[in-house]
Amino acid sequence: MTMYTEWKDENNVLHSGEIVCSVNNINIIDCKICGFKHAIPLPSVDELSKYYKEKYYEQERKINYAEKQKEQENWWGRIYSERCEKFNNILGERGHILDIGCGPGFFMKKAQDLGWKATGIEPSHKASNYAIDNLGLDIYNINIESIDECNFELKSYDVIYSHGVLEHMRKPNLFFSNAKKYLKDGGLLFYSVANDFSPLQNIMIENSSIDPWWVVPPEHLNYFDKLSAESIAINNGFNIVNATATFPIDIFLLMGDDYISNKSLGPSAHKKIENLEDAILKSSHKDLLGDLYKNFYNLGIGRQLEIIARNSL
Repeated sequence: MTMYTEWKDENNVLHSGEIVCSVNNINIIDCKICGFKHAIPLPSVDELSKYYKEKYYEQERKINYAEKQKEQENWWGRIYSERCEKFNNILGERGHILDIGCGPGFFMKKAQDLGWKATGIEPSHKASNYAIDNLGLDIYNINIESIDECNFELKSYDVIYSHGVLEHMRKPNLFFSNAKKYLKDGGLLFYSVANDFSPLQNIMIENSSIDPWWVVPPEHLNYFDKLSAESIAINNGFNIVNATATFPIDIFLLMGDDYISNKSLGPSAHKKIENLEDAILKSSHKDLLGDLYKNFYNLGIGRQLEIIARNSL
């Protein structure tokens, strides 16, 4: 039976919608007001700030996050270079990038190496300290929703970049309104989000007794699909200029590789994706990879959705 609920936030805004699942007394609703699925009740600003400053990078799977990224430096380096190349091709020049939720700073370092100026915002002390101490980067260690505290010059950035950030924010729409304040007219906003409640995930749920493994509040508060990931940008005055996806790793679950129950299968699945990409890129059909991932995006089945939106003139 379909169940609906509602909840008022601290600004007395009423959020209401169908309950799509519940985890640890937290409901995930398909919110009619916001246009995307999100958790209720939301943690307070102080609760969430403390979580990211002190706990996020202390989780077992995040404890050696920087070191694990270094192990995949070539793979991530190619992805970061491709993203920067897209920005350059659209804008016609390199400029200043603001990375919101920059983590240990590997994207920023690659962008700098490619001739961009880069500034970052990161709430985690552990991650920001790594970026400053090991990579020499320009990082503001603050809550990612407190951008005004940085006293940035308005309309000063050519690109605002965020990888896997919107899922974590209490108010994703605030991210877009802040981006408009600090992004030049015609500038680019890059954001990637996990593609959740996707057709492949739903098929897995329908054919097994497994719970929605991707629902992990307070880490992920918001859950986007292709439609809602595009709509939130458009509704905030941006135009979508480029969109693609990553490999739908959920497909391994449907083929019998249960990396949710058996964590050791996760690295193997990821390595198979790397092997596929490397084989295509080394062949005479290297353009196929981009076409393949764009079609995954159009089908709504890519694991991560990657969108470049332009600040309307």
